Amino acid sequence: MSGPEAIAVAEKQKLDLVILDVNMPEMDGFEVAGRLRKTPYGSTVPIIFLTAYRTSDQDLVQGLGAGANDYVTKPFDHDDLLARVETMLRRGSRAHR
Repeated sequence: MSGPEAIAVAEKQKLDLVILDVNMPEMDGFEVAGRLRKTPYGSTVPIIFLTAYRTSDQDLVQGLGAGANDYVTKPFDHDDLLARVETMLRRGSRAHR
């Protein structure tokens, strides 16, 4: 899925959580996260980066600076990712009450 497609789907579907890769066609995940954060819907939806892209600690800082709530690198532990997703969903449900 391309960056613009991801933004359109996220806004149309009103997702409870967005998981992005940094490497995406047309625009990278950093830009997608930043654009989502500027929309009324995207300002509150939890965003997790799940990516193989991390050449330095600056990548993590850039992801969080773009508005992500978490940044997970591949290879990843499935139980760890599931726990992070569940935590974000709990926080999101409290924020939308």
